[in-house]
Amino acid sequence: MKTIKLMSSMLAMAWLICLSSCSGPDCIPSGVRIKSFTWDGVSYQARYGANGRLTKLQASTRDIVFLYDENGKLYKTSIRNSGEAVPLRTYEYKHSTTGISEILISDRNDFDNKLHPIVIHKIYYQTPTRLTAIVEQYLEEQGDSVILSTRYYRRFTYEGSNIALIDMIPPFTEYRGLQYDNKVNPFMMLANAVGNPAFFPAGLYANFPVVNFDIPFVSVFSQNNPLAAQYITIDGAFPSNQTFTNIYNNNLVKKIVWVSRQFPPPYIPDFRTFLFEYERAPVH
Repeated sequence: MKTIKLMSSMLAMAWLICLSSCSGPDCIPSGVRIKSFTWDGVSYQARYGANGRLTKLQASTRDIVFLYDENGKLYKTSIRNSGEAVPLRTYEYKHSTTGISEILISDRNDFDNKLHPIVIHKIYYQTPTRLTAIVEQYLEEQGDSVILSTRYYRRFTYEGSNIALIDMIPPFTEYRGLQYDNKVNPFMMLANAVGNPAFFPAGLYANFPVVNFDIPFVSVFSQNNPLAAQYITIDGAFPSNQTFTNIYNNNLVKKIVWVSRQFPPPYIPDFRTFLFEYERAPVH
């Protein structure tokens, strides 16, 4: 019994040392993983496969399921309410040698209770952990055909391992990451858990809180956690100033409150809250 208690104490101490020493911008602590994730007010428990891949975020009323092919590559994510046959949303992925290169997002239309394609994201990389650009191709259904409706080109500029600027071509808006901490980004832990280290490929990436399942661009594509950001139109009118209030436990973030003062005046604040719990991963 004393031996078991001693071993447990040594493992706990090693885990804490791992967290406290993991302060570099590219550091994802080994042996630690997400246990639970609260998103849009829904608390999900993380489930993992034998190989350590994230297979499900499970809530009492909704599941987010991650499916992998025989090579261990993520090919589909499905968000489904309990008891409903048709998902709320699906993400279907294509891969390049660098990472996920294309995402087709389909949403359920409640009028016919069917999935309809909404947008295709084409992803371009500098390195396996940094992007060059995302091209968003919005889709429109005309009869039995699906056609390209609108296209947006978002260009990524990094400072170190974090987003400094995402601008649009042709120029229209800019989203700037102004300040970051030096702690582990839990969204990057989720990204690694699905085998795509550049970003977590589920959710809608947003310039400010606006829809369900949104995550700020500066969080999902940065190695560290943002503290301040700004979204602005190219003419400089009505900037949206944003703050991120983070609560930590050692080197890990337990709570993120993303607040954006929206334009136009009177700058009514909008916010999202993300909660995370962690656990030691089993040793294989």
